[in-house]
Amino acid sequence: MASESGMLSTISPLPEAAYRRLLSLTAQLVTALPTAAGTNPKAYRMPHPAAGTVGVDTASGRTMIDGAVLARWGELGTGRRAELAGRTGYAGVEQVRGELESLLGWAGLAYY
Repeated sequence: MASESGMLSTISPLPEAAYRRLLSLTAQLVTALPTAAGTNPKAYRMPHPAAGTVGVDTASGRTMIDGAVLARWGELGTGRRAELAGRTGYAGVEQVRGELESLLGWAGLAYY
């Protein structure tokens, strides 16, 4: 998908278990990570009301998982990553890392 601003994005299906864990992880990351210029962590990513509707049909009632938030996983310290992994239903940090590698295509980024 391409937006009017030129941003490219992808929508891909997830297994139900992965969806629930990643949704929980996203919610935890939104509150754990500092925001840009002290903005509201959810409101600054929402489209402007004058822009009209978003091009994604959300009639199913499902929330989309934001890959940009998940990509910031590496910004957390080691202890905080372990804490969030345990809270969101993962066996450990390695399991989160593996799931993010497969979802976000991080196979070549082993520095974190």
